Amino acid sequence: MRGGLLITVRTGSSRLPRKVLKKIDDRRVIDILIDRCQEFKGILDTVICTTDKLEDNIIEEIGVSRGVKVFRGSNNNLIARWYQAAIKNNLDFLINIDGDDLLFSKALIRDAIEKIKTTDFVTIEHEKEVVCGCFTFGIKTKTLEKIYKSNRKKGLEETQYMWLDFKNNNDIRKSYVDIPDELLRPEIRATLDYEEDLKFFKEVFKKFKTQKLESSTTNLVKVIDSQPSLLTINRNKHKDYLNNQKRGLINEKTKTDL
Repeated sequence: MRGGLLITVRTGSSRLPRKVLKKIDDRRVIDILIDRCQEFKGILDTVICTTDKLEDNIIEEIGVSRGVKVFRGSNNNLIARWYQAAIKNNLDFLINIDGDDLLFSKALIRDAIEKIKTTDFVTIEHEKEVVCGCFTFGIKTKTLEKIYKSNRKKGLEETQYMWLDFKNNNDIRKSYVDIPDELLRPEIRATLDYEEDLKFFKEVFKKFKTQKLESSTTNLVKVIDSQPSLLTINRNKHKDYLNNQKRGLINEKTKTDL
């Protein structure tokens, strides 16, 4: 089976505009994501999955300059963008890497690679119990195709919140990654949505550098354990994030029911 890591990214974030171009430890966020995905070279293809909007030309330019495949598709219809990217790159399955999640867990990705062989969809069973930003999902292209075609029949063109299609679909065989105890840390917010998150990552990466640590989820936990006060930088934004997710899912559910 041929698989890929799809870096789902765009510049049009409303809460932190052009966050993927922000610099942390002298590297752009997108370069950090590319570097970490490239560690799976020879195992998984890396594909930047961005939109066809003019503002995202810069993302394509960066991908090309880094020698990474780039797919451009719908801004609002993520299901379509992922499916078309998988088809174009001849992928049997994909593992999503959100452009917000700089410190995704490589261990969970390795586990997902094994589990996707015998199932349709792999995710975290209880995402509110783990480090926020450590993993999203993996899915087979054939399963994604079914969802994509079903949505087209329903006339659904906006699928920014896809969990109703995935986690709540009883026709999809699901599996869950095995979470190591060290990642059962829901108080740690490691996703980039707000200025406070950017400040948090900058401080964490400074610690990585001074302590000569690889940038990873495991070392993130070590840094937090050595300096718990870092959590106060973006702790209050996590509640805002969860509320935004809840509102988005409610809106998506309303459209699905129509």
